[in-house]
Amino acid sequence: MGKYLLLAIVFLSLSGKGLMAQPYHMEDSNLEERLGKLRGKNRVLVLYAPTADHPEFARQVRMLADAKTGLAERDLVQLNHTDEKMDAGTRDYLRRELNVPAGAFHVLLIGKDGGVKYRGTKATDPEKLFETIDAMPMRQGEMQESKKQR
Repeated sequence: MGKYLLLAIVFLSLSGKGLMAQPYHMEDSNLEERLGKLRGKNRVLVLYAPTADHPEFARQVRMLADAKTGLAERDLVQLNHTDEKMDAGTRDYLRRELNVPAGAFHVLLIGKDGGVKYRGTKATDPEKLFETIDAMPMRQGEMQESKKQR
């Protein structure tokens, strides 16, 4: 049994599914470029706050840490951004394209098609995010395909 567990872990690591719930820290990478690379493959949860110790930001990060399995099942990648470490390109993209104002916490759920599917200014229960994702036509198809493969 141990051999099969090890093989499953290796497979999940290689496929990336085991890493989906891990946040990407984007201080050294442009958000627009990162979203372009993830489009069509992953849903993206963008968290923005002026500082990493912002109460809603810290609360959201804790809530998501407890929901890693659900994030991975939905191909959801978490991108954390704060003014403290954000590059100018990312700041401009957040303001111009994603309509995220400076100084206030925001959570954005971006679908695999690149569209904003949910926007909030308070920490959001992961179950609400999962319900939003599970209602999407693309996710419905993924769930049906998963059932067929069992």
